[in-house]
Amino acid sequence: MSHTPTPWQLATNDPTLILSEAVDADGDAVIIADVLNGTINGVGLDTANAAFIIKAVNAHDELVEACRLAYEDWQNGEHGSPAFIALERALAKAGVLS
Repeated sequence: MSHTPTPWQLATNDPTLILSEAVDADGDAVIIADVLNGTINGVGLDTANAAFIIKAVNAHDELVEACRLAYEDWQNGEHGSPAFIALERALAKAGVLS
């Protein structure tokens, strides 16, 4: 079974509501999740958790592909630029590089 297509995004009117760019039969955004009650020591983390889920989901495929390319390069004794560029792009998308 496959998951809802990416990229996912936060709803503009509710930063805890995760939506797909896909639309249903009525033309409405597909709701992926509503992140609720993320609290640690009285600090509400639901908005931060929703944003982190979006970042992780949308970066996942590129990170996996970048890692795969790096593994293939290193296994072949090469440190070629395609893997470096893919890693750089994926890490930037994940917010690790600017």
